[in-house]
Amino acid sequence: MELLKTILDFVAKVAYPVILGIAFVLFRKQLGGILKEFGGILLEVKERRLRLSFQGLELDNPSPLAVASLQEVQNAPDLASAAKTIQKLLSPAAPLALGYVKNFVEKMKKSESGIQIEVVEDTTGQKFETIKSFTIHIPEQLTDSDSSSTNLVRDKYPGAQIKNISIQSATGRPFTGLAVLHGDRLYPVDVPQTVTSIRHVFKFRGDELKGKGKMKPEEIEKLENENLDEFANIIEKKIEDLQLSEYVRVIRRSSELFPPVRKAN
Repeated sequence: MELLKTILDFVAKVAYPVILGIAFVLFRKQLGGILKEFGGILLEVKERRLRLSFQGLELDNPSPLAVASLQEVQNAPDLASAAKTIQKLLSPAAPLALGYVKNFVEKMKKSESGIQIEVVEDTTGQKFETIKSFTIHIPEQLTDSDSSSTNLVRDKYPGAQIKNISIQSATGRPFTGLAVLHGDRLYPVDVPQTVTSIRHVFKFRGDELKGKGKMKPEEIEKLENENLDEFANIIEKKIEDLQLSEYVRVIRRSSELFPPVRKAN
């Protein structure tokens, strides 16, 4: 019942999911039996007053999003799909990705030629073209060294010549960023530092996930990587919604930053 209260409280209030996501993960094994009981949840609308009721546990006036989320769970074709839906709703990746888009991607200034980028360090004597598209590199998995890194761009492109750049903002002060020099071209790229928060969440709760959650290390790693996938998927979707696909792209591997090498005939 305690787990059910946690889930319903989230559904009713649409609370910040980073912490509640861990609560869900911890009791993943017990979720099966609880989800079977969701069929007994009743929706009642009386004088514009909505109540979710389950075996005496009632929550008044949940938001429309909460109701839609609960209905999505109820309409799942099987238990596995329902569990996956709840896990997605409680994913720590969602608020992190949306915050990254809101605070950075949305504010990048663009023109017909692309994202407005300037090299801000002395490059006397060097001739290169600065690519006006922007790349967001989201790793497929993270390591312990990544979680303690202060500069993921330099870590993911070791040995590369990296330049400091200024990314013009449409709403205020410009952003500072980095670009990788490849041949005679400079490729602006960001590896979001915020993805390390996903790693920290699972590292912090590792013992509980293994103990109370009865999860194997490989299951925890899989869940963490799925959160990185979700982070990437959300950002790609938001880029499309903002009609920025021509100017901003998402990659998962370092090698994808550069154009493929054409083989000679």
